[in-house]
This record gives sequence, C-alpha cells and structure tokens, in this order.
Amino acid sequence: MGGFGGVAAITGAVFGVVGLGLDYRYGEPLTYYRPGMETYVGIVAASAPLAGILTHAPRTRARTGPALLLGAGLAALFGLLRFLTETITLTQNGDAELGTGFTFLLLAHIAWTIAAVCAPVVLRRNAAKPAKPAKRAGGWPAWAAVGLGVVLAAAWLIQLAELAQHSDSEAGRAAAYFVLGAVLAVFVPVVAVAVPGVAWAVLATGTAGLAGVLAPTFVAVVEHSTVAGQVIASCAVLLLAVDVVVLARRNQPIEGQA
Repeated sequence: MGGFGGVAAITGAVFGVVGLGLDYRYGEPLTYYRPGMETYVGIVAASAPLAGILTHAPRTRARTGPALLLGAGLAALFGLLRFLTETITLTQNGDAELGTGFTFLLLAHIAWTIAAVCAPVVLRRNAAKPAKPAKRAGGWPAWAAVGLGVVLAAAWLIQLAELAQHSDSEAGRAAAYFVLGAVLAVFVPVVAVAVPGVAWAVLATGTAGLAGVLAPTFVAVVEHSTVAGQVIASCAVLLLAVDVVVLARRNQPIEGQA
C-alpha cells in the first residue's frame, strides 16, 4: 500500500505539471481562467513527489513518508473538489468545452487523493511495530495548530462575506475557493494531530497546500477592500509553518526511535 501510494503521488505530480502547460478551456491555460490556481497546483505537485520518494526510502517508509503523503493528499482535496465542481457547473450550463489540461489536472488530483487513502492504512499497520509506541501530539502545539486552522477558516469566510457586499456575482464565482479552503483549513490540523508520532509531517505538506490556496483567494479579492482578511490568513499559514517546526522538534521521526 505504501509503495502504491508513493507511485500514485509521483504520477499525480507528473500529470499536474503537464496539465499546467496544456489548454484548460477554449484553448487557454489554467492561469487564464482560474488565476492563482496554478500556484496551488504547483505547490502540491512539488510536495507530492517528495512524499512519494520518502514513502519508498527504507528509513522513512514506515511513518514519515506516509504521513507526508497523507498531508499532500489532504491538500489535494481542495483542487479535486474545485475541478469536480467546475465540471458539474459547466456541464449543467451546457458550456463545458474543457481541454486536455483540465483532464490532466483532474487526474493528478485523483491520483493524489488515492495516495492519501493508502497512507492511513500504512500508518495504522505500522503503529504497533516500534519498540516505543507512538503517541498523539499533545500540549499547546497541537491546540495551536487547530486554533490557527480555525482562524484561517474564519479569515477566508469573512473575506467571502465582504466580497458578497461588493458584488454578489463575484462572490458567487469565488465562493468555492473560500468555502473549500475554510473546510480544509480546519480539517488538516485536526487530522494531523490525530496521527501518532508524525503529526508534524502531515501538517507540513497540508500547510503547504493551504499556502497554495492563498493565491486564488487573493486574486478573488485583490480589487476589493478585503486585504485585511488576506493578511490574517497569510499570518495564520505562516504560524502553522512555525508550529510544524515545533512539533517536529518535540516528536522526532519514529524510524529513528525504533
């Protein structure tokens, strides 16, 4: 399962990079129709192969690699739901005209999600093997991660509300970014702190994905007076990155303790 998940993550990264250079819709790339999403895709595409490689490495394939894989897969949920929503919406309107680039990007996110499904299986199987059983992250770093996730989610939802005051149509088009991002902001740290021993690894790649979400949300509000919310969101992501370091220092890789 670990090896399959690692291959899926690397394959998804290849699909994602290729998809960024192909036509997304009506002969135009993703950057034209969904500005900012290319940054998000690029960040996940960079995180996934690293996680995939470490899932195959002897010293990290038991815990650290699968944990990084899980975080990258959680980050990919944003893009997967975004592209699926786009498919449903455009198909209902009878105006899909989605190109090869869209297909590759959708396949990339499906592959990353499959990899994320494999990761918990590997982590659960290896949980009882080490001589020193892994413990779930506790103390203030774990609570801080969850709290920062809530702050990040609130900042994005506040931005969406402010955007709706300026333009209902603009808010409607950008709602998926903010709502999906907010759900992911809470979901990633909650899942991360529940993983014994390697919460920092899950949070690391998950936070990288949240950093990528900043780009499309910023593009959506750049012409409106919602910059304060974006600053709060950016600070929350930065503090989550700091929390990753704290958790990593408190919880050394299990492979090294076994």
